[in-house]
Amino acid sequence: MDSRRTRLKDVAALAGVSISTASRVLNSKPNVLPETRERVLNAAERLAYYHAGRSIHDAPVAQATIGVVTNTVPDRDAISSSFYGNVIAGIDQECRDRHIRMVFASFSRAVHSTPAAWPLPLHDPEVDGVILTGAIPTHVIEQIRLQTGKPIVLVDAYAPGCDMVVADNVMGGYHAVRHLIEQGHRHIGLIGTQPGAFPSFLQRREGYLRALADYGISETYIADSSHLMDVTYDATRALLRRSPQITAIFFCLDLVANHVIQAVRDSGRDVPEDVSVVGFDDLPLARQTVPPLTTMHVDIPLMGVLGVQQLVERMKHPGRVTTKILLRPQLVIRESVKALRPS
Repeated sequence: MDSRRTRLKDVAALAGVSISTASRVLNSKPNVLPETRERVLNAAERLAYYHAGRSIHDAPVAQATIGVVTNTVPDRDAISSSFYGNVIAGIDQECRDRHIRMVFASFSRAVHSTPAAWPLPLHDPEVDGVILTGAIPTHVIEQIRLQTGKPIVLVDAYAPGCDMVVADNVMGGYHAVRHLIEQGHRHIGLIGTQPGAFPSFLQRREGYLRALADYGISETYIADSSHLMDVTYDATRALLRRSPQITAIFFCLDLVANHVIQAVRDSGRDVPEDVSVVGFDDLPLARQTVPPLTTMHVDIPLMGVLGVQQLVERMKHPGRVTTKILLRPQLVIRESVKALRPS
């Protein structure tokens, strides 16, 4: 058999054991009967899957295939997005390091509820596990779990009962707003979230509210909006017209930075002289805005790396409890925030 097509499940089937038992043997784990260990090693040798004395992670050819499925969003393709492009870069590097084959695909919201139209990795029997990333509805993730029966890990996606890697968005939003408060701001706006939004944006909104409450600030200035560019621009202008006392704005993702800054300027104000702004994610464009953007840094490639590691563990130990990894964002101070002088 061509070793590039051999899968752990093939070794397990030939040896007459479970996939988890075959994995334990090939990773030199204890608590396996000698006769069982011998059957698995003989099967692996016959299938050219395993070289005696070496871990499957040291094998020179791919021993597993994972599918990576992301969601396209209305105003940009996910693979070209700085955020998800970096997630996928992290996944790809970890797969290379582990000699795992990666198959990538994306699907649009139009086919979420149509399993027959799902991309190939969700149907391909050669795919051993799946990483889902992006704004995929919870009920669709559950449907994918039931339809495919494959191990699944979520990266910047949310559903109960799944392993996941996500940013600590509540704490990130909290620290962004706390920084503004510590610079003397008390009238702080929020842009880029709305009821029913993707969970990460709602969590950043929660961080905004918690920070204000902890510092005894009762006034909130929230412009409900999506993260579409034009919508964000209009929401910022409307917020400043409605509440001209605002001196700072926290917006929920860097991708809309230029539109928020332009909206401030078109309202007759300057950044940061009149209105300070803080973003979230620390995408490359945060260093290119005028002025350079103060933002919350998220180690986006690491999210992909950890997603692969979680998926490998899930494939090796399908019965273990689910885990959630939270990455804490870090404040990056640039030039878009100015301290208020006491009046």
